[in-house]
Amino acid sequence: MKLRIFLPAVIAMAVMTGCAQPSAPSESVPAETEQPPETEQPAETGTGEDEEITIEAGDHKIYGTYTAPDGEYDSAVLLLHGYGADRQVGGMFRDFAEVLKDECKMASFRFDMRAVRQIGDDGFTQYTLAEGSKDTTKSLKWLRQTHPGIRHIYILGHSMGGTIAIMNEAENAGMYDGAVTWAGAADLTVLYTPEQLEQARTDGYYRMELDWKDYPIYLPLEWFEEVENLDLPALSAKGKAPLLAVNGKLDATVPFETGQKLTEVRSDERSLALVYEEADHMFRNTRDGLYRDTAEYLSSLDQSE
Repeated sequence: MKLRIFLPAVIAMAVMTGCAQPSAPSESVPAETEQPPETEQPAETGTGEDEEITIEAGDHKIYGTYTAPDGEYDSAVLLLHGYGADRQVGGMFRDFAEVLKDECKMASFRFDMRAVRQIGDDGFTQYTLAEGSKDTTKSLKWLRQTHPGIRHIYILGHSMGGTIAIMNEAENAGMYDGAVTWAGAADLTVLYTPEQLEQARTDGYYRMELDWKDYPIYLPLEWFEEVENLDLPALSAKGKAPLLAVNGKLDATVPFETGQKLTEVRSDERSLALVYEEADHMFRNTRDGLYRDTAEYLSSLDQSE
């Protein structure tokens, strides 16, 4: 039975056990992210310190932070930020990385999506959803190559990062043991007006000012076209892993019903939708519960082998 739970407040989720094994990689997995040979690998060993990482990605670099627990571990989470944010997401990803490290014995890798910091005033000129997914795949490849002792990899995205997480999981079928969206955005057309779209069609991009940025974001026409044609529930249906979708009822950007739409099409019945009555788009009043519920969900998947 599909789990679709709408909660009146932040709660501690019960750990689920006795679930099916994560799906095996399919033949459609891109060569660059294929699973390593089935050889016994020792667990990774961490120092409990953050490590700043630079990944060469062709015509650009990916800048990120790898956080690992102290001692042995064999699980990691890729963290994808949203529209107009960076790898810290106002401190949310930094703090959650500490929860994963201390409470779950899991590593994490959070990185800046294309052009967030490195181009400065050019903002997102070259940034599209497809490019974001490509950088995620490159980060997945880096994680597998440099940490062969990691046996379980999860993907988590906030806002538009949740969109890219769903897209990337569909593109890399069977490569993730679980997926999470925080305020995941099923319909990104709410981010712009028809007038802005027309301006992008005229100029090839739209120059957007955001209150929390000290430089503008230039959205290319390709980004608008992707968003106009995006069917995220259909992509979610292709996902092989269990999905936790968390939304806030006070979110003025992403309707709280979005999580249900993303989870109800999943084949894995461990998928779960949570709604927090008092949460906005940034979960300002509910972050402790958000971290706890997410950590417990991921831990339950780790223990379900």
